[in-house]
Order: sequence, then C-alpha cells, then structure tokens
Amino acid sequence: RLHMPTSRAQKRSRLSTLDEQIEKMLEGISSAEHSAKELQSGREESSERDQVLERLGKLETESAELRSKLSAYSSCDPETIRSLTVDSEAFRAGANRWTDNIFSIRSYVSEKFSISPTDFDKSFGIPEDFDYIEQRV
Repeated sequence: RLHMPTSRAQKRSRLSTLDEQIEKMLEGISSAEHSAKELQSGREESSERDQVLERLGKLETESAELRSKLSAYSSCDPETIRSLTVDSEAFRAGANRWTDNIFSIRSYVSEKFSISPTDFDKSFGIPEDFDYIEQRV
C-alpha cells in the first residue's frame, strides 16, 4: 500500500488543531475546579450545618413514613376509583357482548336444527341463570 507523504503544512494544521483542543480542555478543567470551590463554600463543617442535616434526615424519614401511610389509602383515591369504574364498565360491556353472541347462536341453532334452548344450554354447559350483567348504581 502506498502512503502519501504528509506535508509540513498539513502537520502544522493538525498540530494547531490539537493545541486548540488542549487549550479548550484546560479551560474546562479550570472552570470545573472553580465551580467546585464555589460549591464547597458554605459547606464547611459547623454545628449549624450538622443540625440542618440532622433535621433534613428526620424530615426525609417522616416523609417516607407518610408516603407509606398514604399508599395504604390509595384504594380510596378518587382517581383510582374513577379508573376502576371505567375499567369495570368496559369489562361489563364485553361480557354482555359475549352473552349476546351466545344468545344469538342459541337462537340460530334452535331455529335451524330444532334444538330446544334448554338442550342447547345443557350441551354446552351453560348455567340456567346465564344472563346479561346489569349495571349497578
């Protein structure tokens, strides 16, 4: 494989680009060190800071306990109840749609093959109290 010789101008250009990248990185490091020093100010160890941190710990613990208690009552949450109501309505409608399909098939078979609805129900294990699900108020 043949290599094209690299010209001095190309080398200088590449060196210049790398020098610029190094300069930007050094500026970034300097900026990060300055930010770290600024953030450390006000965090010196003191009894007041220790008290505030202790209070923060207690409040976080209390918050976790209250969230735990609150989750015990989530079943009474109006949004949860609304969601369950919507879901149950969809499930009821689906069950009634299948019930309607079964009644349609029973009627068709009864008329087409002269089978009584009772015999149809017995043949397919349909209980005597099989009916639509009514909506509760």
